Amino acid sequence: MTDLPPPRFRLQPTGLVRRPLIGADRSEWDLLDDRSAPASGLGPAGDVGSDAHGRELRPSARLGGWLVTTAAAFAAPAVFDPIRLNSLTRALALTAALLGLQVLLGYSGLLSIGHGAMLGIGAWVTGVLMTDLGLRAELAIPAAGLALAAFGVLVGLPALRLSGIGLALLTLAVAVSFPILHQKFVGPLGKVYDELVPPSWTGIETDDGHVWSYALAAVSIATLYLGLRVLLSGRFGRSLRAVRDEPIAAASFGIPVDRVRLAAFAVSAAAAGVGGALLVVRTPYVYGPDFPFQLSIQLFAVVLLVGADRLPGALAGALILTQLPRALGALGLAGLEDLLYALVLLVVILAFRGRGVGPWLHRRLLMGRLGRPIPIPSVP
Repeated sequence: MTDLPPPRFRLQPTGLVRRPLIGADRSEWDLLDDRSAPASGLGPAGDVGSDAHGRELRPSARLGGWLVTTAAAFAAPAVFDPIRLNSLTRALALTAALLGLQVLLGYSGLLSIGHGAMLGIGAWVTGVLMTDLGLRAELAIPAAGLALAAFGVLVGLPALRLSGIGLALLTLAVAVSFPILHQKFVGPLGKVYDELVPPSWTGIETDDGHVWSYALAAVSIATLYLGLRVLLSGRFGRSLRAVRDEPIAAASFGIPVDRVRLAAFAVSAAAAGVGGALLVVRTPYVYGPDFPFQLSIQLFAVVLLVGADRLPGALAGALILTQLPRALGALGLAGLEDLLYALVLLVVILAFRGRGVGPWLHRRLLMGRLGRPIPIPSVP
């Protein structure tokens, strides 16, 4: 009896396997699947392996985290002055862009370094909707998300034939083109839109527009985050991970690979569009050079730092983006942000092999007092 040829690929539980975004040998990354981790409990780069399998955060830890976050969100308008509250609103807007980039990069495995342009387009669309069409901010924000979802499909259509560096160059071209096209067709000095006025039913004074813009940003980000959690934990999320891990196997099981990737582009661009809308709600002015391709590189670097498949890290990444220039200025190192982001990319790729500190921190939390073994249901 002749030996059968080895299979071209092997099926794996796509919900557990997280392959690297950049480089690394696949055999090493298969160890990151908790079911196949070495018995010593140490995976690549000193990560916790099989000891973390079968563990989860305690319900009290989850509830405590949500309560602390909610309390901080409600207390921010009373604690911060208008300048700091506007800075926090900008951080929330960048959180939306980072969430969208995580969907594309971490859950779909598609490289994108053009999300800075998505933010700019979302801001421009929102300004047109609010000023030229008279749409209120509460409706303009989701409308901008829908418009950017359509734009994401347009970008995704040619991207279906590209991968790796080709896809990265396509998205980079979008990032480079937006500031130039905006200055040419909108104006070299940008455009000022109508300032946001709080509705009377909110009870917020007319002079406290910064409080209303923060409230809109907080509600929008909470809704976006919960929506993505539900979406990615369901059938769509499983299809994304299957296409990311084994596209040939996914296609053989009937998953429409091209449609799933187009949907990923649409969801990712829609989230960035919401972020751009929040920027205009905060400051009713759109200037093309405020969205340079360096912004896309910074978003890419921060997503790799916090973990491309860790949605809770998006807010931490946005705070890094907004507070890092101020911290460097206080240290007398203003203007070195781009150098620092380049160093972040090198450290994440070399030390964490492209997966960021998010997965490492999550596993450490699971092994600490905040973690517990997953209860095994009794079989009657």
